[in-house]
Amino acid sequence: MDASSVLWTNWHQQLKELLTGIHGHQKKTLAFFVLGIVLSGSAVMQRVAETLSERGLSEAKMSSIERRLSRFIANERIVVPLIWKLFLAQVLAPFCGQQLYFVLDNMPFRDELTIVYLGLLVHSRVLPVAWAVMPAQTKWDEGQWQIVGRLLDQVRIHLPSTSCTLIADRGLTGMALVKLCTARGWHYLLRVCGEHTCRRYFNGKLEQSWKRFGQIVRHRQAIAGMAQPESGKRKRWTRPSVWSGTQAVRNPGCSSVIKEPDADTFRSMPGACV
Repeated sequence: MDASSVLWTNWHQQLKELLTGIHGHQKKTLAFFVLGIVLSGSAVMQRVAETLSERGLSEAKMSSIERRLSRFIANERIVVPLIWKLFLAQVLAPFCGQQLYFVLDNMPFRDELTIVYLGLLVHSRVLPVAWAVMPAQTKWDEGQWQIVGRLLDQVRIHLPSTSCTLIADRGLTGMALVKLCTARGWHYLLRVCGEHTCRRYFNGKLEQSWKRFGQIVRHRQAIAGMAQPESGKRKRWTRPSVWSGTQAVRNPGCSSVIKEPDADTFRSMPGACV
């Protein structure tokens, strides 16, 4: 038995155990389809069918395999959200109680679509766990932050009593995202533009003036440099709350309040210093 056959046997059995409540024939075709995509490196139906036929994973001809996969895609009785919910519950269960990091990002597809996705960071790799496919050229029926909130809810229901931190880049940051995270008990690690402003907590007091993040980062770097003039090393702050650039300089006893430009709302983030 070659490697492809062994993989097919084990994967089919595993999917049968994961997707309880789904018809056996549907689970078999889904496992068959997924394996074909992995082996071919493509989601093009013809190429998938060709690969499955060449590997000898089915006695049917390539055209017959392609028709089988097409019928599976067109089957209205297959409810994709339900299948993914069952799959996600099984996949995320071993991570409960751990300290997890999720990445929120947008990924364009040609000039037609934008995929807003939430991925679990595992050993320097991001595994997509929730996503929404949105049009790139027309107005969305649902607001961006409504989509993000829905994605977070799809995941957090499977992770009770788990410390989750959301990592997001400049294009998906702001007070709306901070509020979404805090409402769900999530931490956040955000890359913000130097033009954003904040007020700092220093020695237990909130400063009255607003300062740009870029200005504060340069000030912190100067302080850290003076603290260790011989080695020239700076202490790096590793607790995730705010991310300005790629690293934040540690300054014990300091935190920040983030404020979007031209916005009148802000939220304190204890321990965060950028």
